[in-house]
Amino acid sequence: MTFVFDNKKARKRQLLCVEKSLMDITPSLCRAARALLDWTQADLAEAVGLAPETITRFERGGRPPHPNNLVAIREALEAAGIEFLPETKTKGPGLRVRK
Repeated sequence: MTFVFDNKKARKRQLLCVEKSLMDITPSLCRAARALLDWTQADLAEAVGLAPETITRFERGGRPPHPNNLVAIREALEAAGIEFLPETKTKGPGLRVRK
Protein backbone atom coordinates (compact mmCIF):
# COMPACT_ATOMS: atom_id res chain seq x y z
CA MET A 1 0.00 0.00 0.00
CA THR A 2 1.33 3.48 -0.91
CA PHE A 3 0.40 6.66 0.90
CA VAL A 4 0.70 9.99 -0.88
CA PHE A 5 0.89 13.14 1.18
CA ASP A 6 -0.37 16.18 -0.69
CA ASN A 7 1.32 19.19 0.82
CA LYS A 8 0.34 21.80 -1.80
CA LYS A 9 -1.21 24.04 0.85
CA ALA A 10 1.89 23.89 3.05
CA ARG A 11 4.12 24.60 0.06
CA LYS A 12 1.93 27.56 -0.93
CA ARG A 13 2.14 29.00 2.60
CA GLN A 14 5.91 28.59 2.56
CA LEU A 15 6.18 30.38 -0.79
CA LEU A 16 4.02 33.23 0.47
CA CYS A 17 6.29 33.62 3.50
CA VAL A 18 9.37 33.69 1.28
CA GLU A 19 7.67 36.13 -1.09
CA LYS A 20 6.84 38.45 1.81
CA SER A 21 10.38 38.21 3.16
CA LEU A 22 11.83 39.12 -0.21
CA MET A 23 9.60 42.15 -0.79
CA ASP A 24 11.78 44.54 1.19
CA ILE A 25 15.25 43.44 0.06
CA THR A 26 16.54 45.16 -3.05
CA PRO A 27 20.10 45.67 -4.28
CA SER A 28 20.10 49.29 -3.09
CA LEU A 29 18.71 48.37 0.34
CA CYS A 30 21.36 45.67 0.64
CA ARG A 31 24.12 48.19 -0.13
CA ALA A 32 22.62 50.70 2.32
CA ALA A 33 22.35 48.09 5.07
CA ARG A 34 25.98 47.10 4.57
CA ALA A 35 27.01 50.75 4.72
CA LEU A 36 25.17 51.26 8.01
CA LEU A 37 26.95 48.23 9.43
CA ASP A 38 30.28 49.20 7.85
CA TRP A 39 30.40 45.77 6.21
CA THR A 40 32.11 44.90 2.94
CA GLN A 41 30.52 42.56 0.43
CA ALA A 42 32.95 39.92 1.67
CA ASP A 43 31.75 40.48 5.26
CA LEU A 44 28.13 39.92 4.24
CA ALA A 45 29.03 36.92 2.10
CA GLU A 46 30.87 35.36 5.04
CA ALA A 47 27.95 36.01 7.40
CA VAL A 48 25.57 34.34 4.96
CA GLY A 49 27.87 31.59 3.75
CA LEU A 50 27.83 32.67 0.09
CA ALA A 51 30.52 33.53 -2.40
CA PRO A 52 31.33 37.28 -2.46
CA GLU A 53 30.54 37.25 -6.21
CA THR A 54 26.92 36.38 -5.38
CA ILE A 55 26.58 39.55 -3.30
CA THR A 56 28.37 41.62 -5.97
CA ARG A 57 26.08 40.36 -8.76
CA PHE A 58 22.97 41.00 -6.66
CA GLU A 59 23.98 44.53 -5.66
CA ARG A 60 24.87 45.42 -9.25
CA GLY A 61 21.41 44.39 -10.38
CA GLY A 62 22.56 41.23 -12.10
CA ARG A 63 21.12 37.80 -11.63
CA PRO A 64 19.31 37.71 -8.28
CA PRO A 65 20.36 35.05 -5.78
CA HIS A 66 18.18 32.01 -5.16
CA PRO A 67 15.19 32.96 -2.94
CA ASN A 68 16.62 30.97 -0.02
CA ASN A 69 19.84 32.98 -0.29
CA LEU A 70 17.90 36.27 -0.37
CA VAL A 71 16.17 35.22 2.84
CA ALA A 72 19.57 34.35 4.35
CA ILE A 73 20.97 37.77 3.32
CA ARG A 74 18.07 39.55 4.94
CA GLU A 75 18.27 37.44 8.09
CA ALA A 76 22.02 38.08 8.44
CA LEU A 77 21.50 41.83 8.11
CA GLU A 78 18.63 41.75 10.60
CA ALA A 79 20.71 39.70 13.06
CA ALA A 80 23.38 42.40 12.82
CA GLY A 81 20.85 45.08 13.77
CA ILE A 82 19.19 46.22 10.54
CA GLU A 83 15.42 46.67 10.52
CA PHE A 84 13.76 46.71 7.10
CA LEU A 85 10.84 49.10 6.77
CA PRO A 86 7.96 48.29 4.41
CA GLU A 87 6.79 50.56 1.64
CA THR A 88 3.72 52.67 2.47
CA LYS A 89 1.39 54.81 0.40
CA THR A 90 3.56 57.87 0.93
CA LYS A 91 7.03 56.42 1.50
CA GLY A 92 9.21 53.89 -0.25
CA PRO A 93 10.83 50.95 1.48
CA GLY A 94 13.70 51.71 3.81
CA LEU A 95 15.80 50.53 6.68
CA ARG A 96 17.28 51.65 9.95
CA VAL A 97 19.58 50.39 12.65
CA ARG A 98 17.74 48.82 15.54
CA LYS A 99 18.60 50.17 19.01
